[in-house]
Amino acid sequence: ASSFPGIMKAIYTPLRQFASSDIAVVASLLEFLCRLSELTRRTERLRILAMHGEEIWDRIRRQPVSDYDLRDIHRRYLKLRLFCPQ
Repeated sequence: ASSFPGIMKAIYTPLRQFASSDIAVVASLLEFLCRLSELTRRTERLRILAMHGEEIWDRIRRQPVSDYDLRDIHRRYLKLRLFCPQ
């Protein structure tokens, strides 16, 4: 049987790695995490979604990206944090 954390790890780990050089894909990943967070109120699932958002944000802010793109990604990350308070 697959668990929610296991499924999320299996999906998001490679996506994060391969998409980190494409800002549009990174933005889409964060938007998708926001949509998933709207579908659950389970604290553990929200925590997992927030963790994946944090990993995306940590990776992208260490890369050379334009200020505009960084602000856009940060805005999406903050939106996720509203849905997934820690």
